[in-house]
Parts: sequence; structure tokens; C-alpha cells
Amino acid sequence: MESLDNKAILEAARIISGEVVLDKLVSKLMDIFITYAGAEHASFLIQEQQNLALVSFKHIEGKIEMYQQLKTVDESSHLSSAIIHYVVNSREAVVLNNATEEGPFIEDDYLQEVQAKSVLCLPIVHQDRLVAILYMENNKSSHVFTRERLNVLTLIASQASVSLVNAYLYAELEAKVKQRTDLLNDANQELTAVNQQLTNSKEKMKQMISNISHDLQSPVAVVQGYIGALLDGLVDDPVKQNEFLHTINYRMGSLSKLIKDLFDLSKLESGDMKFSMEAIPVDQLFDHFCQLFKLEIIQSGLQFKRRFNRDQAQEYPLLEVDVQRLEQVMANLISNAIKYATKELLKLV
Repeated sequence: MESLDNKAILEAARIISGEVVLDKLVSKLMDIFITYAGAEHASFLIQEQQNLALVSFKHIEGKIEMYQQLKTVDESSHLSSAIIHYVVNSREAVVLNNATEEGPFIEDDYLQEVQAKSVLCLPIVHQDRLVAILYMENNKSSHVFTRERLNVLTLIASQASVSLVNAYLYAELEAKVKQRTDLLNDANQELTAVNQQLTNSKEKMKQMISNISHDLQSPVAVVQGYIGALLDGLVDDPVKQNEFLHTINYRMGSLSKLIKDLFDLSKLESGDMKFSMEAIPVDQLFDHFCQLFKLEIIQSGLQFKRRFNRDQAQEYPLLEVDVQRLEQVMANLISNAIKYATKELLKLV
């Protein structure tokens, strides 16, 4: 008999020594304890944040049940909570040979309800620390958990305590690794988002530079046209010459303001551009644009024609606009119209 017990202990040690995953370790321990103890069913409880929690239950005729949501002692319907609390406080094993007829727990409601016969509750301790509790019953036979069986189970429990502590440490390590991995994944996602924002910003910058180039080229070309006409002697009339010079001066002022605005790229990109709004009659605004772009249109080889149904008696509505910003828009429109014109006539209406 002693040889069989030693063989059982060695076999149990071999099975549990190499297992570090808590669920798998508990499952193997349950099989070992039920096999060598002669129990009808068993429950396994572990210390979870200084509280006992039921992690598994196994009936000899069924599969082991592993609880993903840990149950408290009082939530279990397969054990005596009074016996569990006693073992927690005393750190001593409880063995009942005929639970409902003898011993200190004969009045326990659970034991009376299930008519329990043989009961064993075994603490699993490692260096004075309670790491788990094994609770077993056999409600068909009394005196099942003999002293010999208790000795074997106690030795197996002693070996199991080391494996359980290692499994706890492994679970904590895995949790920390998962936490670090999640943090790294979050950081990687944030970095990816930042990189995407940088890519988008670069694309916006390219588009902005293209727009800036277009905005600068248009007034420069107009000014060059006016200056060229004056230098070539195409305008003899002093009044016209003065008109050209005023137009050049005005367009250079607009160009200077545009360059000033372009220095603050952050405002352009964020849309925080300030506007100087003023109320101006729509007919005066039309005359202003005709005067501003007439020479540019003519010098491009197109005919210039304006059409505005003017009524001297009519009071035209006021438009609230930023004239210089609107000039930039009109300059782009006129420039594109000249560039892509399919006829020899460009009308401003």
C-alpha cells in the first residue's frame, strides 16, 4: 500500500511540476485529487485579492467546470461555507466521516440539505500563506477520506502549493506583458495617427504652395503688363499714363499685403485669416474689377467687354466684403478664364 502511495505522489508531482498556466494546473489537480481521494465531487478555491474565490468544480462523472467569472464562497451550491471559513481561519484540514451525524458541523444547513456523508476540506499553504483550498465530498459512502488518503493528499497539496505560486506569478507576468503590449499598441496607433496627420499636412502644404504661387503670379503678370506698356510708349495720354501708374501702385499694394499674409502660414492652414470687411455698392465693385483686370485681358489677346445694366435712378445694394480678398479670388478666376478661353472675347457681366 505504501508503495502505491509513493507511486501516486511521484506521478502527481510529475504531472503538476511542469504546468505554469493556472487554469490547466487547477484542472490537473482536480483530476489527481478526485482520483486518489475517492471523492464524488470536488471544488477548488484560490486566494483572489485577499478573498477566496471558487475557480472550478468537478463531479466524478462529469467534466470539470472552470469559472471565468469567479464565484465567492457564499455563491457556491456545492460546498459548506461554514467549513470553508473554519479552514481559512484555522489553516487546519477538516475531515468528516459522517457529516450529518457526528462532528462540529452536524447542524450545518448545507450538509443537512445534501445529506453529506464524507467531507474533506484541505488547506494548501505555501510558506505560511494560504494559496488555495480543496473541498471534496462523497455523499454515497461514509469514512471515505481515511488517514492514509489524507496523508497522500497532504503531500500532493504541499507540492501543488509551489506550482500554484509559480502559476500565480506567471499569470501576473502575463497580465503585465499584456498591459505593456496594449500600451505599446495604443502608442503605435497614436504614432500612426500622427504620421498620417503629418502626411496630410505635407499634402496641404504642397497645395498651399501651389495656391501661393498662383496668387503671386497673377498680380505680378498684371503689373509687368502695365509697366511694359508704359516703357514701350504704347500709352501717350498723360491721363492714361497716370491711370496706369495708379493701377500699378494699387496692385503692388495688394501684392505686398498678400506676401505679408503668406508669412503667417499657420493662420492660413488653420483658417484663422482675418478679414477687413467694408460695405460697398455693387456697381462700384463691378467698376473696380473692370478697371483692375481690363488691361490684363486685352494684353492676353482677348477682347474685353463689360455689361452692367446701370440705372442712374436706382440705388444699388451694398455688399459686405473684404475687397482685397475678393480681388485675390477674382484674379484667380480671370487668370483661369484667360488661360482656358476658347473664344476671343471675355465678358465681365
